[in-house]
Order: sequence, then structure tokens, then C-alpha cells
Amino acid sequence: EQKPQLSQTPPEPASGNTPEEDLQSFIQRWQLSASTQQSLKALPSDLLQMVLSGFHPKAGTRNVEALLHGYMRSITSRTGRSGGPSSPSGTAMSSEDAVDETLRDANVEPAAV
Repeated sequence: EQKPQLSQTPPEPASGNTPEEDLQSFIQRWQLSASTQQSLKALPSDLLQMVLSGFHPKAGTRNVEALLHGYMRSITSRTGRSGGPSSPSGTAMSSEDAVDETLRDANVEPAAV
């Protein structure tokens, strides 16, 4: 009996879309600016997937982009890896301070880690 050959291509996400399609859908859903799109695209693919699958702002969030930037910073900080997202204002601050400030500005409760 012959075993089926394994494909050398990575499996598609559970959504059935390619990673690029998932990214474009995410960008359209949240109506992200060009600079935020660039920040997303600068992330390593595994961190990008964490952002795409884990970003769920509460209904009524006033500034989705600021919250997303904070979320990206928290993931890069937590994993000890950088991918390029920076503070929209360009100021330097610790990741924890930035996330706390972003969550406060966006009227969102921080998730338990």
C-alpha cells in the first residue's frame, strides 16, 4: 500500500483564505490607515497571525488603530521580538506604558494574561 505524498506547501488558515487574504480582510474590516498597514506588514508572519487572530476590540472602541498599535507592541514585547510597530506619535515609552495608555484612551479593559 502506498502512502499519500505530503504537500510541501504550508496549510492554509482555517478560514480557507491565504495569509494575504486574511490580512486584506483585516485591513478592510478595521479601515486601517496606510501607516498601520505598513506596521502590520512589518511583523514576522507568526506574530502577524497572532495579531489577526487575537485582536478583538470591544464594541464602541473609539480609536481602533491606537488600540491595534498597542496590541502589536504587547505581542512583540511578550515574545521578545520586534516587528516594527511604533507609537503613532513617534514618542518612546515602555511597551507596558504604551499598552496601558492605549487601552485607557480606547476605553478598553486590559485582558488578563
